[in-house]
Amino acid sequence: MQQMQQMQQFGNDDTDTPRAGIKVTAAQVQAILDAHGIPSDSDCVVEPVECGFNNQTLIVNSKYVLRLCGRHWKETKTLNEMVALTILGESMPEFAPRLLGYQCKASGLLAYEYILMTKLEGSNLEELWPSLTLPQKLDAVRQIAKILHRVRTTGSWKETGSLSLAPDGRTVVVVDDLIGFGRASSWATAIENKIRTQVEKLENLAIDSILRPLQSLLPRIRQFQALFHEQGAAWIDAENNATVVFTQGDFELRNVIGRLESGRIVVSGLVDYEFAGPADWLREWHEGFSFAGCRLVDELDEPDEAEAEAISDLSALRSAFLEEASALGIKVPLMSDPAVVKACRVYHLCEYILPWWLADVKQVPGDDRNQERLRRAMERLDKYLGFFGL
Repeated sequence: MQQMQQMQQFGNDDTDTPRAGIKVTAAQVQAILDAHGIPSDSDCVVEPVECGFNNQTLIVNSKYVLRLCGRHWKETKTLNEMVALTILGESMPEFAPRLLGYQCKASGLLAYEYILMTKLEGSNLEELWPSLTLPQKLDAVRQIAKILHRVRTTGSWKETGSLSLAPDGRTVVVVDDLIGFGRASSWATAIENKIRTQVEKLENLAIDSILRPLQSLLPRIRQFQALFHEQGAAWIDAENNATVVFTQGDFELRNVIGRLESGRIVVSGLVDYEFAGPADWLREWHEGFSFAGCRLVDELDEPDEAEAEAISDLSALRSAFLEEASALGIKVPLMSDPAVVKACRVYHLCEYILPWWLADVKQVPGDDRNQERLRRAMERLDKYLGFFGL
C-alpha cells in the first residue's frame, strides 16, 4: 500500500489549459524535498489544488507549496516568480511565502520547471468570503490595503517589465514583460509594445484557431495602432506621470490568504507572483481589486454576471479600501477623471485584440461555450474601437 501511494500520480488531465498533463508522483515530490534539504518525518503527503490556470499547484505535508510550471512557458515565468519571492522575502517576509527551491529547466529530478515555497497559514479568501460578515470583510480589505502598500513600496524602479537575473546569478534585472508589454521606461511605450505584439499574433494565427474571426477587425485595429503611436503618450503618461511601482500582477481574493481567529479575520499574506514585477501604477487597478469594487471598468467592460452576483456590500468595501489605501499614500485612480477613463479603455482594448483566455483554443464544432466567449470579446473590441472613432 505504501509503495502504491508513492507511485500515485497527482496532476491534471485538462486538455485546454497550460497545466494539461502536468503530473508527478509522491516519490518525485519527496525527491524534490530531499534535493532542497527539507526534512520529512514521514511519507510525503501530497494534496492537489484544483484552482489555477497556468500552474499545477500541490500542497505538500501541509507545510509546503510546490508549483509546477505549465507547458506554455519556458524558464521566464519560473525565474520571474523566483526573483519576486526573493525580493519580497526581504521587504515583507511576514506576508510572502519563503522560497525554498526552484528549477527553471527540466532535469533528471523532474521534467517540469517548479518552485518550492512555504505555505502561508490559512485559506484563500475567495473561499472564506461568502461566509464573512460585512464588519469582517471591512476589516479584511483594510488589512489587504496595508499589504498592497508593502508591495508597492518594494524597491525603486525606472522601467516596467519582468524580473530576471544578470549573468552573475545575483543581480536583479528588468527584462521584457512576460505578456507582451516589453521592457519600457513609460507606460505609453509599454502599451505600444503590447498593441504591436497582439497585432502580430493576430496576423499569424494558426489555421484552426478559434480567434480567426477577429482578423476581420484588423484594418480598424491597425488604425488604432497608428492613432496611439501619434497620441498615446499624451493620453497615457500625462495621467500616469510615468510612475513605476512593484506590482503583484493578479491582486484578487484567490491570491490573498487569511484565516479566522476568535471571530476575527486575519490576513496572512499574498501569493502567486508569476506575473509580479515593476509596472505602471495604474495597471494593477485594471486587473485587480474587484473584491472591493475597485477594478477599473466602464460601461463597455461589464463584469461577468457570476462575478457581479458573488460580490456584495461593494459601496462600503470600496470606501474602506480606498480610504485606507489613500491614507497609506497609495495612488488611487478616479473613474470620474476623463483621462483615467481613456487609459482604462486603451488597456482593455489591448486585451481584446487577442483575448488571452482564448489564445490556445482551437475551433471545435459544437463548442458553444467558447464561441459565445469569442462573440462577447469581438463585441467589446468593436465598441472600444468605436469609442476612438474607428
